[in-house]
Amino acid sequence: MMSRDAQRNLSYTGIAGIGTQDQAVTESMAVISDKQNEHLGTSDGAIIHNRKVMVNAARGMLEGIEPMKHDPAVLAKVRSHEENIPFGADWRLYGAFAGEDKGIKV
Repeated sequence: MMSRDAQRNLSYTGIAGIGTQDQAVTESMAVISDKQNEHLGTSDGAIIHNRKVMVNAARGMLEGIEPMKHDPAVLAKVRSHEENIPFGADWRLYGAFAGEDKGIKV
């Protein structure tokens, strides 16, 4: 449940917990909106890139080109990880499970 007091004093959403915030956003989504007048900025790079990938895949399918597929063996190793690492460190070496690869090759 959203708390206006928490919204004023603690967090923008006023909803406790990341999972609960995600659930609230998911359940309150409206219909797909027209993106023609949307103004994405530099911080929206991942959204911009993902949309380009999806549009290119759809166009390719119209020409009979199969969309790219991901290797399930690689996807099985993907995990979320949060850590402050030293400036200039190779981020690919962080977050791997003990005894497994030292990061996923990109």
